[in-house]
Amino acid sequence: MLQHEFNHSPWTPPKNQFLKLNVDGSFNVSNGRMSIGGVVRDCAGRWLYGFSKTAGKGDHILAELLAIKTGLSRCWEKGWKHIICESDCLEVTKVLPLEKEDHSHRHKHCGTIEDIRILLRKSWFTTIVHINRDANKVADRLAS
Repeated sequence: MLQHEFNHSPWTPPKNQFLKLNVDGSFNVSNGRMSIGGVVRDCAGRWLYGFSKTAGKGDHILAELLAIKTGLSRCWEKGWKHIICESDCLEVTKVLPLEKEDHSHRHKHCGTIEDIRILLRKSWFTTIVHINRDANKVADRLAS
């Protein structure tokens, strides 16, 4: 499922049993290096898990995809079954939904897209939501 939230509001906590995973990728144009970051918080806004790491060389889209893949993988490993994943990269959130006509095999990063889709098909509730940058500040700092 894909949703778009275009208002310029700050981060909001998830409802009830859900956890919110905010992710971001960073790309340095001068050297091609990527870094990724993410944070998982509960309905009270409490920090449950975070990550920040380098991710090799690539581009801004791959950085965003790797941030989503890493975050969702960690959530699955920890047994968290109700995840709202938020990203401020519209291009990435548009290519991931499972219900859309699939042309991802033509995408430059089709392997990573398929890895994420495999995660999304697991036995849990996940949704990927496009948000504005103002609501993604913590993940942005972790990825920088």
